[in-house]
Amino acid sequence: MSEKISWADCNGVPVPLVPKANPQDGMKKPTLKDAKALNLFYRTTSIYGGMIANEGLERYKRDQLLLAVALNPYRGPIIDPSDPKETPEFLKWEEEVHAEAAVHSSKRAERGSAIHEQVEEWGGDLQIVNGHWESRYRITDHVSKAVAEDIQRFADIVGATDIRFEWNFVSLEYGYTGTSDLYIETPDCIYLCDLKTTGITKLGPQPWESWIVQLSAYDFALCGKADKPIKFVQLVYDQDTGAPWRFHLTPTGRERKGSEDHKVYVNVGSGTDPHTAHIEGWYLYTEAQREVGKYLWTRALEFVKKRNNYDPAVVYAEENA
Repeated sequence: MSEKISWADCNGVPVPLVPKANPQDGMKKPTLKDAKALNLFYRTTSIYGGMIANEGLERYKRDQLLLAVALNPYRGPIIDPSDPKETPEFLKWEEEVHAEAAVHSSKRAERGSAIHEQVEEWGGDLQIVNGHWESRYRITDHVSKAVAEDIQRFADIVGATDIRFEWNFVSLEYGYTGTSDLYIETPDCIYLCDLKTTGITKLGPQPWESWIVQLSAYDFALCGKADKPIKFVQLVYDQDTGAPWRFHLTPTGRERKGSEDHKVYVNVGSGTDPHTAHIEGWYLYTEAQREVGKYLWTRALEFVKKRNNYDPAVVYAEENA
């Protein structure tokens, strides 16, 4: 498991490569031994990613595998049930369908990354102009544009004072670092936001468990350090159409019971009631959900530290005492 963990330095800068034993031989991915020697910090995604499955991604991979099997059924020699040894023909077919499914899953992941990149580029140029948040960057992708328009509208309405995309943080106290998709600060509170683009038709009324754990890692690092309340918001849009995730509606279009607690409301128009509208696709986590997420995150972090017999926070504190 340690070889799959990604690392960063104490400033939050990712360390994807380190010199080999003989520097003239080039670079390599850091091992646990390297991390201990250099006092590298854990990256959040490698901790919860190795402990808690990304249900949406796993479901998509499974669907793609089933589709590949359906489109390319096995036509080789029939395997004798009394002697179920896998034949060379079957092994070759199995390898081919897995490869075909992997190609589609990889393209899906690349599509999601491309959407994030355009939103990040747009956000990197955001600034207040005549009282409104504006960016000179012109988005060409329709899904990225839908996301950006909602972020801009929200920021203007709530009077955002600070917006950061791909916000890096470091927890010296707990020995890990991470990157939040979106940080929005208002005069009253801080919004920690995570963007997901997926197939919204297959989503139920609740986010995947791994999503709240991801945001909880960011919240845990800020515990006691923020001077304002922190709210968790999940931004979810369809990867193909850009349509927002309507978690508050049933398949028949009726308002779902209990959805009111998860809506992100904004004040629009000339009304003074802040409950005049909500941004579709933006899911607000409750305090109870946050507590569950924080519990899962702390247990995952504790497990990784014990398994690797390495706590970067302890080493850092000793070296900087």
